Amino acid sequence: MQKKTAAFIQGVLATFSEADALTRSQREQSIALLAKTMGLPTPVIASYLDHRPPTTIKPVNAEVAALQQQTADLFL
Repeated sequence: MQKKTAAFIQGVLATFSEADALTRSQREQSIALLAKTMGLPTPVIASYLDHRPPTTIKPVNAEVAALQQQTADLFL
């Protein structure tokens, strides 16, 4: 991958991680926005946010891809 492309992708992934962090630091605003956007009741969104771990979004490597494939295979 070219350095320019790699840097762009890393920037996009960092922005996604920052957005995820905002769902914690600006919880009420995030709940309202997600409820409106998704058309779900605010308690549903609040419960979702309360039960998910903090996420750092990063590129998928071979190990992660294999783990995801194992999960997908459970549904075949």
